[in-house]
Amino acid sequence: MPHGRETFSGPVYGRALAALVLWGAVVAGALVGTEGGFAGWHLPLAVLYLPVVFLVAFSLAGACAGYRGSGRLFWGMMCAGVLLYLAGSPLWSPARGHGPPFSVVCYAVGVLLLFGALLLGIFAVSRRAGYVAWADALAVGLSLGVLFSVFVVSPAELAVAHGWPEALVAFCGPVAGAALLYLGLVLVGVDGSPPFARPLALGLLALFAAGCVYLLGMGSSGGPPALWQHLLWLCGPVLVSLAARRSSALESSPLELGVHPWRQAAFWFGPLSPAMQFAVVFAWAAFHPPVPRFLASAGAVLALYLAVRVSFFAYAVHRLRRQRDEAVTALEQARISEELHDTVKQNVHAAALLIGSYREVREKEGEEAAERILDEAVAASREASHQVGRSIEEIQARCGEGGELEVVGMLRERLCETREHFGVAVREDLRADLYCLGPEERAAAYRVASEALWNAARHSGARNVWLESRRVGPTFILRVRDDGRGLPEDAARRGTGFAIMLERARRAGGKLEVISSPGRGTTVELRFEHG
Repeated sequence: MPHGRETFSGPVYGRALAALVLWGAVVAGALVGTEGGFAGWHLPLAVLYLPVVFLVAFSLAGACAGYRGSGRLFWGMMCAGVLLYLAGSPLWSPARGHGPPFSVVCYAVGVLLLFGALLLGIFAVSRRAGYVAWADALAVGLSLGVLFSVFVVSPAELAVAHGWPEALVAFCGPVAGAALLYLGLVLVGVDGSPPFARPLALGLLALFAAGCVYLLGMGSSGGPPALWQHLLWLCGPVLVSLAARRSSALESSPLELGVHPWRQAAFWFGPLSPAMQFAVVFAWAAFHPPVPRFLASAGAVLALYLAVRVSFFAYAVHRLRRQRDEAVTALEQARISEELHDTVKQNVHAAALLIGSYREVREKEGEEAAERILDEAVAASREASHQVGRSIEEIQARCGEGGELEVVGMLRERLCETREHFGVAVREDLRADLYCLGPEERAAAYRVASEALWNAARHSGARNVWLESRRVGPTFILRVRDDGRGLPEDAARRGTGFAIMLERARRAGGKLEVISSPGRGTTVELRFEHG
């Protein structure tokens, strides 16, 4: 899939942006100091707005053309939404008198397209956030509208002075802008957000700020927009165009990523929080009775919103838990299949070949050679039995209800097995409790310890083996050491057993270290940091 940066060359974008800046500087210099803003100035407004329209169409259409599937749909909706948003701009409408119904329709359709595009982007990165983001965005718009109606200006007051179409567009501008800004912040806050999310959120912030400034101006002076208001408004589409310059493919994430907890707390206790906004309004209404009817109705809608949000959040958690279980099951099946193929299958095949050659060796080379073949076959069979047993017991250590006691019991069984089958003296010194480890960490600890005990008993020629656990500050340490012949430098890293231990430690978030030298034994140490 091609990247958005490859659709148009960098010099073309550079020349377009330079021409836009130069054009804006010329227009600003020519019109600074004009009285009455831009009301009635059709040509200057066209000179100011049309380059931005061309830039938006050029950048967003280029990003749209570079992709297929969800990426093309996202940028196509963004392109159409921003252009319609500009066409229905409340700052542009005063230049033509009262805003006609056509502008209102353009503005509403543009907001809906932008809303849908942002939701599509959030769902592509994290379904958990997408399930509730739409309800949160609507609640942000509702609570902000109530806040403005109480403390700034109501739509009815605007309609008396400016007429209903223009009043609705002016009032709904910051309300819709807040909802879009919230969705943009969610897209930024989700783990693994695309690179264009930040400039896109800045563009939505500029649109929201311009809508608030315009609404405040209509509620106080009622005069036409000034030059700086137009420039603030146009910052939004320009930043969205820059976001398209950093576009990347929108593809569903294989892992369900979510919003960091402190970002969720910022939503519930920040300036865009519906709960905080309604708390301010209800606190004010408690000291200024009677409570307006629309405020009581909005409170009922807020209660309904919270119920809907809890329901969708519960549904999202259920879906994610099921997907997580399915993913874990698939990974576990793939791991066990790979391990059985790499170890058990080879050992069983080797044992079968050795047993098959037993009679032939006995007839040709005598009983002593045949006994050696038989001993090798028994060793290969025992190795295969070890690998099958450890895989099953590792699953039990991860999923068992006994937690620490079950893992400790299985480790003690491995110590007894080492002493009885191989005649090695074993010593247990588990001073750190295993209850502090999670299920995945317990399973990794068991597998590493059992594999290290097997290698010590089977290959090291050790007379003594120690199994130890310690807790040093936030670090949990599990150690298996022996007094065997040791290993040459880097010899441990060539074995299958070391690869298994290293992989288990890595998946569980631990760190594995093998310390050995010829004639001085071997120490296998697993560490988990819980700081």
